[in-house]
Amino acid sequence: MWQRIQTLFLLFTVISTSIAAIVLMKMDNIFLVNALHNISIVLTICLYANIVAAFIAIFTIFVYKKRKLQIVFCNINIILMVLIFAIFAFIHISEMNFNFSINEIFIAVLTFFSLIFVIFAKKFIKKDEKKVRAWERVR
Repeated sequence: MWQRIQTLFLLFTVISTSIAAIVLMKMDNIFLVNALHNISIVLTICLYANIVAAFIAIFTIFVYKKRKLQIVFCNINIILMVLIFAIFAFIHISEMNFNFSINEIFIAVLTFFSLIFVIFAKKFIKKDEKKVRAWERVR
């Protein structure tokens, strides 16, 4: 399980989404103080999407014998990451505010890296599945 490169990519995904969730928790408190309730709700949704993405990545690591299921979970994770990007775009477009804070940029970069890690993990899972299918044909 730990020898496979996709496990490392998924582990990096867990780490980066967890850090993004922690930053979002801190950021959400700032927005609650400012009483921007709509943004607070949207950021809470983004926080939960990050937490779910981390748990999906952890679960994907531990179902290493079922590669097709891993690919499905990677696809779900990719959709969640794109959803997080869409949420940040929605926040800034709806306010017509294009002044990004350091926290927002940091979360966007972490989400981008998480997305790249999940895409690489999916690529290597597909590669493993292809190798297994080829090996079964030889037998």
